[in-house]
Amino acid sequence: MVARTEAVPVVTKWHWMPQDPFGDLRVRYGIKMGLAGLLALFCTQVLRLPHDNWAILTVLVLMSAQFVGSITVKAIMWWVMLETIS
Repeated sequence: MVARTEAVPVVTKWHWMPQDPFGDLRVRYGIKMGLAGLLALFCTQVLRLPHDNWAILTVLVLMSAQFVGSITVKAIMWWVMLETIS
């Protein structure tokens, strides 16, 4: 029995992640979300808000929006909801 071997084509351009980490949109989005979360948590600590854990959830909700207009609508609705709860 003879095993057949065939040549495998070599990839001409290999995109290795550490060479260009900011080229991937997922990495940039993750960095933006992380910085926004840290900024929101810092603001809640400076203002001494009673429920500072809501800051991270708010960042996650607002960063998941696809368009700037929808972020504005979400922010207004979130503020209205918080005012009705309080």
